[in-house]
Amino acid sequence: NGDPMLGADLTAQVAAIAGAGAGIRITNEGNDYVRNFTMTREVVSAARFYKTFFGLEPGSSVSSTGIINRIYNATSSGARQLHDYESNTLGSIAALNNFRFNVAWLKLRQPRIHVAYYLSRESWALDSTAISETYDRAATLRDISDLDFVTRLSVIDGHLKNHQVLVLSDSSVLEPKVAEIIEQWVKNGGILIACSYREKPLGGRLYDLSSWRDRMLTSSLPKAHNLLTTHIDGSTPEHWVLNIGKEGDDTWLMGGWHEREVGLEWPDIPDAHKRWSGINPEIQMPTLPGADYLLKLAVNVPGYALENASGDVMINGHVIGKLVPGLMDLELRVPRAAIGEKSLTILEFNIKTWKPTEKGSVDTRELGIGVRKVEWIRSGAENISPASARLRTEVNRLALDDVTRKIGLGSTIHLKGLAGDHDLIARILSVTLGHNVDGQLDKRYVTETADGYLWFDAIKSEISLTKP
Repeated sequence: NGDPMLGADLTAQVAAIAGAGAGIRITNEGNDYVRNFTMTREVVSAARFYKTFFGLEPGSSVSSTGIINRIYNATSSGARQLHDYESNTLGSIAALNNFRFNVAWLKLRQPRIHVAYYLSRESWALDSTAISETYDRAATLRDISDLDFVTRLSVIDGHLKNHQVLVLSDSSVLEPKVAEIIEQWVKNGGILIACSYREKPLGGRLYDLSSWRDRMLTSSLPKAHNLLTTHIDGSTPEHWVLNIGKEGDDTWLMGGWHEREVGLEWPDIPDAHKRWSGINPEIQMPTLPGADYLLKLAVNVPGYALENASGDVMINGHVIGKLVPGLMDLELRVPRAAIGEKSLTILEFNIKTWKPTEKGSVDTRELGIGVRKVEWIRSGAENISPASARLRTEVNRLALDDVTRKIGLGSTIHLKGLAGDHDLIARILSVTLGHNVDGQLDKRYVTETADGYLWFDAIKSEISLTKP
């Protein structure tokens, strides 16, 4: 719990004990599958690579559905042991029944994993915000594909050898030896998805890796909305509301956004929720061109977000208003000239991220502004009830080519400035894998095994198996 919160190098621990034939059991599981995955995966990946065994144990009490989630994490990871406490399994009829109906899934499996995800522990001492970002991004990527977590030690020891793709992010420090191995791995056919923040280049601290970046990565600064081709699926409403922080909002958000949370700033609004923006936040809005629009925003603007920033509110790059510190209910008129002829309008903010840890908080995130609600009304539709809309999103292959560089038999994809857009990275990972049996951000997780594809539906808490 220090600052920075470094914790133990679990890969090094596994490597140290594997030669003696010892195993390792990690004690930090809870109820949520994807959180359990991110918290246990470093030990899991290291144990499989260094050829030893491992077990999983809960950190405290577990709910009846948590029983199922833990069974899936254990069997899809290749665990030899699943430890639990009597009060968890026998504490309720529901828990006992869930254990009885799902325990048959517990068998020793050998998962086949094609994607490696780099844990840049060497960066965490200098940038504590990278820790939470690293695990949050991994949680999103797991919805597309199973992952192995690799570190500087396991990369040096050869862990990339059997992986098709490496996702490298939050790595302001990258040791030259590791960079050299990654370069050779790409030349031999690997695909590197390199994600960076605009002001934090990969390998930009402690070591001078500028020549490595010049050889390996494109230098263009892409926009999230250019890398995705998004279409309205169905009719476009004239009056549309997006309650940010509620289910379904993620389809419309691009760039950097944090998780949903309660909107404590709006105590008079029933069930108010929000999201904090991160770096380069954008919001897509369904539009019927040919008329003026009214934009309504409910936002919380900390003064920190406007330091050395204009606070401009922009529609398709046109400034239509400004943010000021405090809770704001903005109403901004948007001329049709700013909207143009596209069916999707892009809302952006010129703000600066700030760190709560530098303001006396324990929150390690990089925050911008808190956004609760966006309302988008075509001229003449003020009295029409708001309606919903659906989006269909695909990766723009031509735009992706612009940030792709061929290196030997492999290639690199450089998402410069877009490390905070976890959904975008996940979609690009899906396209990069090509053959991926899942590839959808749908809370359904899959692991390839010798028996077939082992699935977990996190919404229904159901495990299933399908044959190739």
